[in-house]
Amino acid sequence: MKYFIGLDAHSSTSTFAVLNEIGECVLRKTVDTSEKNLWHVLESINGERILTLEESTISQWLYLILREKVDRLLVCNPTFVAKKPGAKTDFRDAIHLANELRCGHLREVFHDDSHWAQLRTSVSGYLDIVQEIVRFKKSIKICL
Repeated sequence: MKYFIGLDAHSSTSTFAVLNEIGECVLRKTVDTSEKNLWHVLESINGERILTLEESTISQWLYLILREKVDRLLVCNPTFVAKKPGAKTDFRDAIHLANELRCGHLREVFHDDSHWAQLRTSVSGYLDIVQEIVRFKKSIKICL
């Protein structure tokens, strides 16, 4: 059986909503965001697993740790996800993502695990450090 998994991930908690092929919610789970917890939820689903999550600050990390645990992983652009009226909750967001995935309405954002991703992270860290040094030097100059 094929399962469509919507993941609403945040730095502290992540909410899963799992739909079967006919759109019934077969699993709803909120866990602390850790590699072990996320793997445990995905491994408890037997069958073909297709996972989606929205592009965010932690989506590259999620992509790297979850891509081996599912048959297909789609990171989608949140600006192209249809909005739903009503109050937003993590579960409603997750089930909406799963349903949009099931219906084929999501646009994928490119993610990669090559050496270029590591280089990009290193360069970004270097630029952050240079920016902090410049700020520090300016603050010293002001005090003198």
